[in-house]
Amino acid sequence: MGEVTQVFCLITRSSVLFILLVLPQLLSAQNQVFIQGQVVDSDSLAPLPYVHIRGQGGKTGTATDAEGFFGVSVLQEDTIMFSSVGYKPYFFVPTDSSDESLERLTIVMTPHVNELREITIKAYDNIEQFIRREAEPFSMNRPKSKPLFERKEPREVPAVGVAGGMNGARLEVVVTALANLFNSKFQQEKKLKEIMAMKESEARQQRIREAMTERYQEMLVLADQNLSDADIQRFTLKYMPLPSVILYQDDYSIMISILQNLGNFEDETERQVAVQKLLENKVFEGDISTIRQ
Repeated sequence: MGEVTQVFCLITRSSVLFILLVLPQLLSAQNQVFIQGQVVDSDSLAPLPYVHIRGQGGKTGTATDAEGFFGVSVLQEDTIMFSSVGYKPYFFVPTDSSDESLERLTIVMTPHVNELREITIKAYDNIEQFIRREAEPFSMNRPKSKPLFERKEPREVPAVGVAGGMNGARLEVVVTALANLFNSKFQQEKKLKEIMAMKESEARQQRIREAMTERYQEMLVLADQNLSDADIQRFTLKYMPLPSVILYQDDYSIMISILQNLGNFEDETERQVAVQKLLENKVFEGDISTIRQ
């Protein structure tokens, strides 16, 4: 009998605890309603994106999408606040509307304009200086300002001399000769750098030309494996684009260009073979222009 009483007490306590934990959530769920709609501007009726929506009594909230639409579950008696930068807050209570209208709300928000106090900017440090300047009579004559650099007469400096009686003029000649020497060396070094840069550019262009030619010929062999080395060289010389163009083309574009030119190349090859046979056999019938056609 005692064990039954203990089990009954344990079950009763568990039930009461379950009811205490679940009952508030059930009541809260019963008091919740789902609201949805769109937030627009009062002046232009344009949708307002990313407006914050929050219930003052609950913990739920959301924001409008890029088109101004929203949808959220809130407490039925809660006050819902819509807020956005540059607009006055809008407060909405779900109990003030019918259940049908809660699913097609249109929230109109009014822009909030802050007017700044007018200020006047004067070129004075303080008000006393401004008042004093206002009291003085106006004059077009401006006070003479002190020059930044005062002009002074040049001082006479004796000529610089060196041992052996060299005067200042000869020293100037020596300095000029040294300056010309260094200038000539600088010009030579500059010219040498330009020549090296030019050679490096030519070497780079040559490497690009060789690499692009090899790439083009590999694609040509994939397109027609029956071509001889001589045919590959002739086709490359006649139809290959500039290396700078091939450098920025993909394999698909190169292959399309090769296939478009292969038909013309094969016709030209056949005509050349026919002409060669006629020349070898020395057989000419009609005008030779017909053979070229």
